[in-house]
Amino acid sequence: MTEHEQDKLQTPSPAKAADTTRAPTQDSSGEKASVGGAKNTGQSAQPAGAEKASNAGGSVAGKAEHPARRPALRRLAWLLLVTAVVAAVAAAGFSFWQINQRAIAAFGLQQQSLETRLEESQRQIAQLQVGNQESSAAWQQAVSKLETLVIDSAQRLNRVANRNENRWPLEEALTLTRLAQQRLQLDASALVATGLLRSADEILSTLDQAAVLPLRRQLAIDLLALDSVASADVNGLYFALDALAGQIKALSWVPKPSLPKALPVNDTPLTGFWHSLKQIVVIQRLDVPMQAPALMNDFERWRQHQLLLIDQSQLALLARNQDLFDVALSQTRDVLAQMASQFPTEVWQQQLTAMQTAVLNPQWPDLQGSRAAIEMYLSEQTAPVVEVTQ
Repeated sequence: MTEHEQDKLQTPSPAKAADTTRAPTQDSSGEKASVGGAKNTGQSAQPAGAEKASNAGGSVAGKAEHPARRPALRRLAWLLLVTAVVAAVAAAGFSFWQINQRAIAAFGLQQQSLETRLEESQRQIAQLQVGNQESSAAWQQAVSKLETLVIDSAQRLNRVANRNENRWPLEEALTLTRLAQQRLQLDASALVATGLLRSADEILSTLDQAAVLPLRRQLAIDLLALDSVASADVNGLYFALDALAGQIKALSWVPKPSLPKALPVNDTPLTGFWHSLKQIVVIQRLDVPMQAPALMNDFERWRQHQLLLIDQSQLALLARNQDLFDVALSQTRDVLAQMASQFPTEVWQQQLTAMQTAVLNPQWPDLQGSRAAIEMYLSEQTAPVVEVTQ
């Protein structure tokens, strides 16, 4: 309600004012004697009417102002509610943005860590490949040296064929001792060196000269020193790992079905009912994590991981890296145990356990004593001995 309308309600109408003025004039024309009383009565009635009109106008104005405040209060309440909702939505959006930024930062750090580990693994693989190439080159060079040594020995034997029959076995024993020392340095395996020294001892045992006995004594000392060293057959271990990789490649994925246990035949009715009830009602512990059954994709990932670990073990074996070889074998056993419920892996576990006892870099004894003793004995002979370069 506007101010103009409120003024209209408060101001008395002209008709009502005329009626109030006419009443005393009519009384004065009727009876002049009561003029004074009528005037007094009109004067007293006029203020009373004005007071009533003012009271009525004030009450109407109050009633008009009261409804006018309600829409304003409602608009103010709605404005506060909308402001609160917008502020809550903005706070939730800002909180979600902060959480998202932290998640993105954590993902970036994890990705950087994985990239670093991948680069480190690639660097190690490259180093192992370089070591393997160097080992192959050294192996080929050693084989060529051995071939040269065999040819030189054959030529030497042909040159001394016209000498006495006791000198030829000594030359052969000397060649065997040299071969034993070279194979020990190249293969790092005492098996071949021990076999060559035993062959040299068998050759010397055919001689009946007493001067040969100190030579056999020195050979026995070298053989005992070789037998006392725990050595590993590198070639045998490599081919054993290769055979294991071949068997893992030949595996086919056929998951074993979980069959119920057969009930005993000679059970009483009460016992049979109890066993049947145990098969129907299965109680599962929730505090123990349950391992889900393996799938085809899990099997393929397991196989590729297993083959990669076997290749790593072979490279460490060729590089004679004892620490890396032990770690690779341990990881191979752990990964192999993951499929123990699907495949018979007991034999493979036993082979890997036996391989972990291998010593790749033992402290080899010096075999110079046997060779020096035979060379000294030959030099003391009347006929000169031509030296053979290694």
